[in-house]
Formats: sequence, C-alpha cells, structure tokens
Amino acid sequence: MKKSDKLFFLLSYDSQSYPFNLQGKYMQLHDEINQFMQEHKSIMISSLNLNNQTICSYAPIIKIKNDFYIYISEIAEHFEGVKHNNKNIEIMFIEDEKDCMSIFARKRLKFRIECIEITRDNQLFEQVLNTYENESNKEVIQVIKNMQDFHLFQLILKNGRYVKGFGKAYEINEGVINLINSKGHK
Repeated sequence: MKKSDKLFFLLSYDSQSYPFNLQGKYMQLHDEINQFMQEHKSIMISSLNLNNQTICSYAPIIKIKNDFYIYISEIAEHFEGVKHNNKNIEIMFIEDEKDCMSIFARKRLKFRIECIEITRDNQLFEQVLNTYENESNKEVIQVIKNMQDFHLFQLILKNGRYVKGFGKAYEINEGVINLINSKGHK
C-alpha cells in the first residue's frame, strides 16, 4: 500500500503511530479535523452511476478506530457508483445549518475516496457490524445485518479539503495540510 493510500488522520492521536510529523498550528488543525469527523454520524456521498450520471446522497458512517465504513443497500441510488465506480467518489462532512455562523461559510471537510467491499465471508464484516450494533441503534442493525442486499464498504481516504470559514481553506495532500490561499477573498 502506497503512503497516499493510508488514512491521513488517526482518530486518536498517538505520536508513535502517527504517519506524519505535524507541529504547531497544523497539529491543532489535525485535532480540530478529527473532532469534526467524530461529531458526524453520517456523510454526504457524491458518486457516478453506471450511466456516468452524478449521484449525491448520504449514508450513515461507521467509525472504528482509524477506519471508516458504510453499510448500504443495493437499492440505494448511490450503490452502483460505490460498487462499480469505486475510485471516483467524494464524501463530505458538513456543519449543520442551525449551528453555523454564516450559511456562506459552513464548516466542511471532503475527501476523494476509494471504496473497498468487505464481503460477508470476511471476518472483518462480522467484526465491523458487531461493533456498529453495540454503538448504534441495535434493533435496526440486527434487522439489516442479515439482509443480503446490504453491502459493507471500507472507505479509503485520499486527498481532501477542510474549509472552516472565509479565507480558511486547507488542502490535505499525502497527509500534508496547507493553507490554499493566504491572500483571502478579493
């Protein structure tokens, strides 16, 4: 696995396992981004279906240690893109409108991702769903866990962008965080 294929942000910072040496304001930004991701129970998904049409949807997100998963049905509009066009997907975490200071500057974090299906015969499938069942709406998970049209996908985060306000946009490339434009708006 290449360095760029690794998850950029470990949800619990550990200097021994953290793959990048961020210091000062970027370490604080790293923590802020992790906190922002932790606050969300769902993500927005943008994908392409088999007819190359853009689909925008959402899915509950399963967060386990440093990994992200979605468990979606074949009848979900975004399923085709996630399954068959799995390297051309973006996800977004976005601040709730009621919590933002300005509708024009909602805090948001997006990543290009790759989706890898975790099949039912893989031990990880059962581990992920058992963990999710214990941390979420147990009754719902128990019902959909055995539905054969549902599939588990691991999300591999690639390059991203974090926007936290006007003139405060950051690129995340190969684990390096950079301010996009220090000049701000004109």
